Amino acid sequence: ATEDLTKAMDLAKIKGAIRVIPLQVSGAFHTPLMQPAVDSMAQIVGSISFQEPAFPVVANATAELMTTAESVKAELIRQLCNCVQWQRSIEYMVNNGVSTFIEIGPGKVLTGLIKRINKEVNTINIGDAEAVKSLADL
Repeated sequence: ATEDLTKAMDLAKIKGAIRVIPLQVSGAFHTPLMQPAVDSMAQIVGSISFQEPAFPVVANATAELMTTAESVKAELIRQLCNCVQWQRSIEYMVNNGVSTFIEIGPGKVLTGLIKRINKEVNTINIGDAEAVKSLADL
């Protein structure tokens, strides 16, 4: 796999990439390389009973609003092979009144990405059990 990665990186440079950075991830998520997993994912998602969302959800593959259980199911499958529309998603939410974003989990990577898109929004990081308790104060 390392040899294939090196070949792909070299090819990207030959094709004009200015910089190639190998990501520390466990899979080629959100790329066409995940196509072989689509049928399995569809089968798994199809076997799960979803409730209608209690609030609208922004699809990360399209940056569009999802308001039904079926649209959420379809998005879970679609996002395997499609790029994340992060900037469009954040801009959509800001343009529709979202002013505070909460990042739950270790680190502040998403917070940094949000602030690069819009410095005016509020961000909150919840990275440990103690911080989770502070959510009740919001």
